[in-house]
Amino acid sequence: MDCPLTASEMQRLWGGVRVLLFAALLAATAPPGKAEVVVFSSGLVLPVESFRVTGETAEVELVGGGEIWFPLYVVDRIDDIDTGDPSVVTRVKSALNAKNGTDTAPGRPVEKESSLETARAEELAAGEIDPEDSESANSISGMVLNEAGDPVDGVEVRARAIRLFHPGDGGGGESPPEVQGLSQRNGSYRLDQLPAGEYSVSSRPTDRYNSARTDVRTGDKLANLILNEKHELAIYGTVTNTLGEPLQDVSVKQAVGSTATATTDPDGYYRFEIPRGSHGQTYKLMFVRKSYATQFLTFEDSEVAGRHEFGLNASLESLETLVVVEGTVSNSMGAPVPGETVFLVGEKNHQAVTDQAGRFLIPEVSADETYQFWISPRGNYQKHQEEVLVSAEGLKLEVTLKPEESDYASLSGRMVDTNGTPVPNFSLWVRNSKSTQNPVLVTSDSTGAFLVPDAPVGRLVFNSVSDPRMTIGGPELSPAGLENLKLTLDWGTYEIRGRVVDGDGIPVASPQLSLEWSHRGEGGQSLSLRHTSVDAYGSFVFTQVGPGLHSLKVSAPGFEPVQLQADSPGDLLVQLQAKNKEVGFQ
Repeated sequence: MDCPLTASEMQRLWGGVRVLLFAALLAATAPPGKAEVVVFSSGLVLPVESFRVTGETAEVELVGGGEIWFPLYVVDRIDDIDTGDPSVVTRVKSALNAKNGTDTAPGRPVEKESSLETARAEELAAGEIDPEDSESANSISGMVLNEAGDPVDGVEVRARAIRLFHPGDGGGGESPPEVQGLSQRNGSYRLDQLPAGEYSVSSRPTDRYNSARTDVRTGDKLANLILNEKHELAIYGTVTNTLGEPLQDVSVKQAVGSTATATTDPDGYYRFEIPRGSHGQTYKLMFVRKSYATQFLTFEDSEVAGRHEFGLNASLESLETLVVVEGTVSNSMGAPVPGETVFLVGEKNHQAVTDQAGRFLIPEVSADETYQFWISPRGNYQKHQEEVLVSAEGLKLEVTLKPEESDYASLSGRMVDTNGTPVPNFSLWVRNSKSTQNPVLVTSDSTGAFLVPDAPVGRLVFNSVSDPRMTIGGPELSPAGLENLKLTLDWGTYEIRGRVVDGDGIPVASPQLSLEWSHRGEGGQSLSLRHTSVDAYGSFVFTQVGPGLHSLKVSAPGFEPVQLQADSPGDLLVQLQAKNKEVGFQ
């Protein structure tokens, strides 16, 4: 049979029962013979010495000592009241008539839960609080309860003034700062030292509960806050395979209940929200991915109590036979090709990048399937593609990248100075003078020899990697290749040094100095360009200069520029004259 009472009415009924039970205990211990009595709705009669009404609350002094207070809605009538103050009788009867719906006088209906009244009556009877303090008009008190009527402790309660009352005019004043407090173990709270007025009382949201709010006046002891529990729980985590590697595209959802679903990203991460269940519920999540065993994970409501989110990781076991595909990638000369991405394309796609030794490894490849293996090189190589069958034992590949057809050829030779002396361990970039393709690095060995297996076909240009700037242009590379090419460089162990002064022999500040060199040889026209600066004494030096004549250019603001021939090795004194005067050197 359905219950005809609402949840709020049930809470009020239970609060009234608790008050009546406590009143019955006090009535049983009171001495007889007193005329003033309170008759409760249940029929219980409570002898009292005095009776006082504040709002919807009755405060009584019991026969035999002690005081309690309770809401008027649990009182049926009051007989033989003798207080010596007729206004009290009138107020009591008016309050009771209003309760029974027979009084049309203005008044607020009794709509508060009774948990606070009972708790306060018990505290008064036990002598735990001061009765005078309980009557303070400068406080607001109440209970913090959940929807089930259970007390909630440790919740921050705040009161903010809406309108303040001032004696005499009832006007409003400047609002004071917020007053804060915490609910106690029995759910009760009290905010003291409040200027008289109307206040908005609210609770700060917690991990489990939303905020609650009510508007009250100072002196109100029934400012209860009913907290609604948050009904969404965020679930997050990472899904991996048995090797600990993240799994993408895993579907995560509740096995029963919510239709909310999450899918793992490339890092195996997922996050979604599910409805929070009833107390004591067991949650069950399922993790689904093709070719993997579906996994079910459960957790209890007690594990997420008081929490807004919960982490849950999963590890899925593959249902297939998984093997490793590995191998090496090299060029036509057998040298490893690092940094190239290899692809294995089939029902599932895989990829890996070659390391410095040209090796690659692809784990967890489904066996007994055919794949397309291909590489689209970043360097000057042809695209490689082949069909491969991956067996139950896995697969090992040795891949050789071929240079671009007709665009590259072999180039070899030596690097020397103008005297024919080898220049060892020197690096240059070589490129086709009419192509936008990336240049190829050329480095001589300890004897000055070099070999470029895949040099670009066409007219070549060589440039130095760093200072000094060297350029060699002119040699032509055909598809048949070129051997024994001699590249002449301005590089050696010589120095060209000197000083730069003005006509009076004083060092010139911050002149610009450049040393140029040119040579036409077998490999084509060779050029070099160096720059340097002077010290505080006007001294300069060019190091690692090759043999032969060089051209020195010197200029400075306010002076005529100078250009002179310098043989290496050499020691020069360069004199700069102010503009429109003679210029000389020694």
